[in-house]
Amino acid sequence: MDACHCFYSYRYSTPHDCLSSNPMKHFAYLGYSLGWKLVRLLPETSAYRIAYFAADYLTKKNGKGVQRLRKNYARIRPELSVAQLEELVQLGMRS
Repeated sequence: MDACHCFYSYRYSTPHDCLSSNPMKHFAYLGYSLGWKLVRLLPETSAYRIAYFAADYLTKKNGKGVQRLRKNYARIRPELSVAQLEELVQLGMRS
């Protein structure tokens, strides 16, 4: 099954339709799929190290997803200090 069929079939009638409408989404999907296939070949400790590095990097980058996670945590755990909230965000990103 190709990426377009399993990922875009509910919107597009043919794989060509999904490729021509948004090639960056298709490229991102293929990269994500390839990444997961490669991770399965790594020893477990290496895979965790890479995942933690990526989570820490993305947390420091503070993108929209991390900001949303922080706001959600702050809403459900208003008693946390700023430092505790940041620790929770990092743990959430690593999970």
